[in-house]
Amino acid sequence: TEAYAAAVTKLVKEKDPAILLLAASVDGKDLSSRLVGSLATGMASDCTELRLEGGKLIATRPVYAGKAFAEMEITGSPQMASLRPNVFPVVENAKAGAVEKFDAGVDASALKTKVADVSKDTSGRVELTEATIIVSGGRGMKGPENYQIIEELANVLGAAVGASRAAVDAGWRPQTDQVGQTGKVVSPNLYVACGISGAIQHLAGMGSSKYIVAINKDDEAPIFAKADYGIVDDLFKVVPEITTEVKKIL
Repeated sequence: TEAYAAAVTKLVKEKDPAILLLAASVDGKDLSSRLVGSLATGMASDCTELRLEGGKLIATRPVYAGKAFAEMEITGSPQMASLRPNVFPVVENAKAGAVEKFDAGVDASALKTKVADVSKDTSGRVELTEATIIVSGGRGMKGPENYQIIEELANVLGAAVGASRAAVDAGWRPQTDQVGQTGKVVSPNLYVACGISGAIQHLAGMGSSKYIVAINKDDEAPIFAKADYGIVDDLFKVVPEITTEVKKIL
């Protein structure tokens, strides 16, 4: 994002906007960090709510691994915030924005990084941070071979497949599937947690999901306190049954 940061910095200094918003995506997090430095301003990151009060941007963001939310007022200029993907609804707006061409004039020879190679994802699976439905598995899956039942449900729902840190650390799933504070932060419309106990770090990564369904045979698993719907039963029995019923509907 080095080149993007140089271009946006030049644009902001020329246009002098009051507010600058970015996505809290993988690239957005890197870009926003660079911009905070080059623009010498402050920023609220990974925001789940924004509002204006007297021209000041007030941002709400999770703190303490998602156990609480803090309101922040950005006093720098421009006022910057990065927004958690899929949290903000699409708003119908009658206004038509005009696209203006801007020549950033970035000197490629001055950049310290360059793209060496670009490879296309051929998995056909929806990217976790962009998915509207995610089916995730944890330590309760008992092994990598058992993720097939989750993948079957995900295929029927058109969902992405996620995993807890415990499952990734065990080598059952790739790191790209990890949901949580040290993985990917997601906000789908539906999050199905299978065999996931609900560690604080995991909840911090998916707690803003619109609806959470937890399937776990341990009725004291912390995930149930966060879930909208809970199923206390053996996931190896429940998940295939859900897949079968969804197939009948779809």
